[in-house]
Amino acid sequence: MKRLLIYVFLLPILVLFSGCNAKDANKDQDVDLDLSPFSISEINRDVQLSIKESDINTAPKEITLVFENQSDIEYLFGEITYLDVKIEDAWYSFPNKDNVAWTALAYPLPPHSSNELIFPIDTYFDNIVSGQYRIIKKLSIYDDPQNASYVMVEFDIGNLG
Repeated sequence: MKRLLIYVFLLPILVLFSGCNAKDANKDQDVDLDLSPFSISEINRDVQLSIKESDINTAPKEITLVFENQSDIEYLFGEITYLDVKIEDAWYSFPNKDNVAWTALAYPLPPHSSNELIFPIDTYFDNIVSGQYRIIKKLSIYDDPQNASYVMVEFDIGNLG
């Protein structure tokens, strides 16, 4: 009987606290988003990533990514692209579309060179609205593919309204 009373009193308290946490974490979002796993400490300082398009005021179909290797090391990068969205000073992982598949291609980035990759953003991500985003790409060293780091570039998508 005591056990039953404990459950009766604890269950509403647990439900109340879990509901409050979920609501506070996503004030402006209809969907639950996870905090981004990427941090500034993982950024590769040898390679710069930029976006060729200077002004994005419509829902983009493609974004041209520009990789600039400023080192003596040869790197590789692949097709997999991560997208984060900034909400209230924190970065959240933007979900892929359902049933997305990435090819296992690796592109070389020789020392002191640049390479462009046209990324079809609308193929992999849905419901992109106005806001601040960042694209993250994984890099591997050519001779040591297990040695991974990341490059990222922030960009704004203007008023889509």
